[in-house]
Amino acid sequence: MVHKESRINSLESAQVAIQTVRDTSTTFDYSERMTRSGQGKVHRNLDPKGKIRECLDTPVMPSVTPIVFAMDGTQSRGDDAKVIYAQLLPMLGALHLSGAVVDPQLLFITFGDATTDTAPLQVGQFESDERMDADLERMWFEKGGGGTGEESAELVAYFLARHTKVDAVDRRGKKMKVFFTTDEAPYPMVKRDEVKRIIGDDLRADIPTPAIFAELQSRADVYVFYPGKSPSDRQSDIDAEIRQRLLKAGGRFENCSIRASLIWNTYDDLDLHVVTPSGDHIFFSNKKSRCGGELDVDRNAGHRETRQPVENIRWVKGTARPGKYRVFVQNYAYHDDGRGDVPFKVELEIDGVVQSFEGKTKAGRTGPQSDVTAFEFDYAPEQAVAASADSREAYADEVILAKWRQCIPDGNIIRIGDAKWTTEAAIGILSLHSGKSLAQIVENMHERAVDPDGIADVQKALMPLSQQGVFVSVDESAFG
Repeated sequence: MVHKESRINSLESAQVAIQTVRDTSTTFDYSERMTRSGQGKVHRNLDPKGKIRECLDTPVMPSVTPIVFAMDGTQSRGDDAKVIYAQLLPMLGALHLSGAVVDPQLLFITFGDATTDTAPLQVGQFESDERMDADLERMWFEKGGGGTGEESAELVAYFLARHTKVDAVDRRGKKMKVFFTTDEAPYPMVKRDEVKRIIGDDLRADIPTPAIFAELQSRADVYVFYPGKSPSDRQSDIDAEIRQRLLKAGGRFENCSIRASLIWNTYDDLDLHVVTPSGDHIFFSNKKSRCGGELDVDRNAGHRETRQPVENIRWVKGTARPGKYRVFVQNYAYHDDGRGDVPFKVELEIDGVVQSFEGKTKAGRTGPQSDVTAFEFDYAPEQAVAASADSREAYADEVILAKWRQCIPDGNIIRIGDAKWTTEAAIGILSLHSGKSLAQIVENMHERAVDPDGIADVQKALMPLSQQGVFVSVDESAFG
């Protein structure tokens, strides 16, 4: 691709750019329109299917540095692209003044959850001028996600490993610099059906996620910015998916004595069942019971309705009777291609206490043979039931980071306190690659009048990397 000369092409323009933090309140109109329409789709310019993204040297820019920002666009991190957009000009100005890179060209990618989202992968072009803005402005921040603590970062790695043509890599033996920003783990496998549907390639088999990241790291230095957030807050963001699906479908989420909500991520027809203390059985054929319970949402019943289905059985506050309850899930019928396992999640709320169960129906089974019990409990009004397991386990830092460590070196996982400083941290990492010390990077931030909180955050985040060096090998151990 032929590019115009970089807009940051002089000391004067770089100094102006550093002071130019932009207002994003009216920038992302495409995303807002797609969300309001209820029929959002990937902009044709960002659709990765069948595409190759090129980063080529030119007479004007003979030694281009390819830089990739891959941003989690789901519920928990959906505003990160707006932060980067606002700070894009200051970042380019700072790169020009620091001398950390030569002729930077930036590629922006937004990713979500390929099992549930309409727009799980959106890929811009490598650009060095105002077309960078256009790519960001065309992104749709779906803010979906599958509610599992994992997102499809592995598809980003696959695309960058196999669908990029980069002169710096292919002709000059250099590497791309790839920065992920996310607070969730990748899925354990690059699934052949998702690659076919989203990118267009025919694979013979699924690819283990660590293997595709190892392939990418032969072409790129890969870093993950992991913003600080408590497991409780992270789970709240992820579990907002259940609330979002339920309210959209017209179900009751609040003011319940007991609420059991089921989500899964296929067209298959799973059903939620509850057996009550009186022996009533609430399910699709008996939606209202004599004891006050009601199935108020039933999705994918009889046809391929949605890949983000939800079902809900609840008792309005003060109406649930004491006694023993059983909550289970049944696969009524397959609607997706294939007859494999169907993973699901059940959220149970009892007098304000929430616990979760993640399971899957067995491959090939439907009807009673597919039943999976999620919860059995004795209900006493106003007494919360203790969770049978730590429902936040999947969202704990140590769980998510352990999965990332099997994909990239531990030192390349950057623990940043606030995501708004990721652009400064990226400048710092690029500066480390150019041979600058952390002290010089901090001094440069002071000279550019970066907020003291940002300087402290970046300094702390980059300290481990600066101490061990940035050139570390990939851990190719199997994904646990």
